[in-house]
Amino acid sequence: MFEHMNPSSLQTLQQLVLKLDLSLENEPHDPLMGLPEGLARIPSGNNLREIMIIVFVSEFRQCSARSLHWEPLDEVLGDRRRFARLQRVKVLISSSLHDEGKLLMDMSEVCFSKMRSLHGTNFTFQLKS
Repeated sequence: MFEHMNPSSLQTLQQLVLKLDLSLENEPHDPLMGLPEGLARIPSGNNLREIMIIVFVSEFRQCSARSLHWEPLDEVLGDRRRFARLQRVKVLISSSLHDEGKLLMDMSEVCFSKMRSLHGTNFTFQLKS
C-alpha cells in the first residue's frame, strides 16, 4: 500500500482517508487486503491527526464480525508509539447487506476493543447502507 512512497513524504501528512473495496477479489487469508500492514509501514513520529477508513462490502461478499479479521487493524491503529498525535479514527462500513443492524451490533461489541479504550483518541465506528 505505501511501499512505493518515500517514508519522509508522509511526515507532514495530517489527515489520511483510505477506501477499501471488499467486493474485489482478494486472498481469503487477507480479508483486509494488506491494510494493517500498509498502515504499519507509516513511520513513527508522523503528524497524522485523523484517519478515516471507508470499507465497501457488497452483498456478494461476507463481511465478518469476527474480531480475528479486524484485530490486526485495531492493533496497528492503537499503537500510540506509531500514531502518537492521532486524535480521530473513523471506520465506516458501507454495505448493501440486508442484516445491517445485527452486523453493526456484533462488530461494535466484538471488534476494535483497543481503539475504543484509547484515551485521547475519538474512535467512531459506523455502518451505512
